[in-house]
Amino acid sequence: AKRLDDAEKLYKQTLPITADLPGFVGLSSIYRQQNRPAELLDILGKGYAETGELAGLNAELNLLTAEERLVVGAIEAAHKLLKEQPPKLDFATGYIAANIAADAKRSDDAVQFYRHLLAARKDRAEMLFEELGQTAGKYDTAAALTYVLLIFPRHIYDLLPMTALIGALVGLGML
Repeated sequence: AKRLDDAEKLYKQTLPITADLPGFVGLSSIYRQQNRPAELLDILGKGYAETGELAGLNAELNLLTAEERLVVGAIEAAHKLLKEQPPKLDFATGYIAANIAADAKRSDDAVQFYRHLLAARKDRAEMLFEELGQTAGKYDTAAALTYVLLIFPRHIYDLLPMTALIGALVGLGML
């Protein structure tokens, strides 16, 4: 236990200087071994926020979801942050919590976290709706309509140049 405490101190000293993925994974491994789910969720969220990489955290997330007590503790910590006024669950930590809940087959918790994330970051709606659909297995009508309305302008933007070109060619062909 003493060696884990020493390693934690070292990680905490170096992470502010070099916020790299192996540092976040190392510190999360220490928190996992010490059975500290709230700190584990926090550091995984910070790792995702700093690096933008979920793939590098997947091994640690898989180890976390294999231990039920850590899953329960991490989800409870996320719910606690969500219940504060205003909610203190930031996007990165909420995204990690949603992934933990989804991997642990706790779809009600995952849906609640994804809904919070959708309210917080509409610019990530397409990605979140896709993951929500995979997690919950179905969309409710409001979620499906919101998804269509949010991605429709992007599809118009993508298709507009091609339709203008086709229209111009048809117009020239009629001359």
